Amino acid sequence: MVFLTAKKVMIEFINIDIYLNTIVVAAGIDVRQFDMLYYDNVKKFTNDEYETIRRDIMNEDSCNGLCMQLECGNVFVYIRKGHEREELYVIHELFHAVNKLLCRAGVNHDADAEPWAYLMGWLANEYFNRLDDFENKNK
Repeated sequence: MVFLTAKKVMIEFINIDIYLNTIVVAAGIDVRQFDMLYYDNVKKFTNDEYETIRRDIMNEDSCNGLCMQLECGNVFVYIRKGHEREELYVIHELFHAVNKLLCRAGVNHDADAEPWAYLMGWLANEYFNRLDDFENKNK
């Protein structure tokens, strides 16, 4: 768990132990803060991944969030500043993360989609609980 508190942004490493994977959630970060995240975790991002994410963060008109499967196996989720509590954007990006993680793990998507539903609910709950904790610590 990493907190960059200078500008009150949240960066969380959420371990999904059953799938031996991590979802990296960066909520509200700017380019400078992403650069710091990259340099502190350089082995987790390829140069192409770094450039793609950085370009999307810089382009404020491009999107309100981003989800990328990293070559190292982790999934990176970015939520644009000001949208950290907007369920529409957060759930959208977290669904992409769940989909990438489960597809990579070889989990079949059947009519019930129980693994997707369970992990989506757990991950959304984990995200909002961590966001609540972060905001309470930074009041």
